[in-house]
Amino acid sequence: MSFLYDYFGKTITEDAGYNLVNTSFYVVLALVLFFFVIVPLVKKWYGKLDRPFFGYMTIIIFIGAMLRVAEESYSTLQWFHRSANPLQFGFYFITPGVYLLLVTFALFLLGLTFFLKKKYNINQKYLLFSITIPIALTIFILFLIKMNFILSFFLIIFSILIITTIIYFICEITKFKLNPFETIAICAQLTDGIATYSALTFFPYFREQHVFSNYFIINIGTWIFPLIKLILVFIIIIILRSSNLDENKKNYILLFVTLFGFATGIRDIFSIANHLI
Repeated sequence: MSFLYDYFGKTITEDAGYNLVNTSFYVVLALVLFFFVIVPLVKKWYGKLDRPFFGYMTIIIFIGAMLRVAEESYSTLQWFHRSANPLQFGFYFITPGVYLLLVTFALFLLGLTFFLKKKYNINQKYLLFSITIPIALTIFILFLIKMNFILSFFLIIFSILIITTIIYFICEITKFKLNPFETIAICAQLTDGIATYSALTFFPYFREQHVFSNYFIINIGTWIFPLIKLILVFIIIIILRSSNLDENKKNYILLFVTLFGFATGIRDIFSIANHLI
């Protein structure tokens, strides 16, 4: 119990930051959930990955990121109170509980819309968006009302979109043309990189909690983080392009990269915008 508290519970209850033990466990958990639970069910209930499904999952992450911030003790909302006990409500709005909640919610909607599609021949994509978009917009409006740093919020988003657009056109010019799935993966990782850079550079009360990124930030500087994220996502794209995997499998890997970029990046942007100070 002492080991579990030191390496897992303390991160949750005391906001003590991550360590090599819980980081490794969460990475393995994420890989198992994604490739052995999510992927088989998506193949069964949705079929081949396409741009609308990337959009659907991005909205799910958007909702989850906002709920994650709504728990923070230093946010303007504080809807929930964190807990290390899986039997308590607050556990599911802090890592890793929030990701279990999101996976359950996303798969429940996917299974429900698949059933309705088969039973009543209703457009599944329309159903997914008609359910998730109103939820996301409602929560976003509540966040927008309570934002202390609304200008920073939109400046960070604008910067991410501008840099992504510049990278896209550079790739077009250099004949390294990006497809839509590669582009959104780059945008997602830039979101994480730029949000972290912005938080640590312009808002000194934030600190980096992840082990590996913190190492580079401390020893080199905050500016290195967006660059590292960009280099890593391009390495993944190059490896995928040279592999023998079919396009659908490549897209699943790009979806994994996309979700992890947006999950932490969007959360950081809302943390900045809805901070009490």
